[in-house]
Amino acid sequence: YYVKFASGGAGNDGTWLETIKPGIQYRLNNSTMPHALMRNNDGTFTFDRITWSDRLVGDLVSNQNPSFVGRKFSNIFFHRNRLGFLSDENVIMSEAGEYFNFFKTTVTTVIDSDPIDIAASHTKVSMLKSALVLRSILLLFSDQTQFILDTGDANILSAETASIRVLTEYQSIQSVSPVAAGDIVFILVS
Repeated sequence: YYVKFASGGAGNDGTWLETIKPGIQYRLNNSTMPHALMRNNDGTFTFDRITWSDRLVGDLVSNQNPSFVGRKFSNIFFHRNRLGFLSDENVIMSEAGEYFNFFKTTVTTVIDSDPIDIAASHTKVSMLKSALVLRSILLLFSDQTQFILDTGDANILSAETASIRVLTEYQSIQSVSPVAAGDIVFILVS
């Protein structure tokens, strides 16, 4: 990790603060990231870029780029106070409560609120296409396999507790998104 010295005011010697490695890419490209459609007070709408949070600490090893960098999104969702994206085989979720931050805020320790970036491992190629929140669980859908993202015995969703496991293996048609009706999920199978 990297630190910089911040001088204190009168009578204060200053302190060392965690920072970013000099000269590395620290910003997501706001023009290629999702934009926001916001409803204004007068009933009109504004479509604009979102200001995504910068990498403030670490380097490309200790605070890696989210796995969606350089790839396309296949789905966007909210789950347990996190903004999430599906990109290829990965589920990428923001820092808890900070929807536009996909970087760690410190690299000196692991925090439960850190962003989550996890791949759906399987013997089949599983490009994730849809996500569906059903009660407190997150269901993930690819062409051949359906997954669940859960936390095992832990109540907290974090990078340390999140895991993806196979739920079912139905050949599905991804041009029609899954739909929940109560406790039942409908998918179109081929």
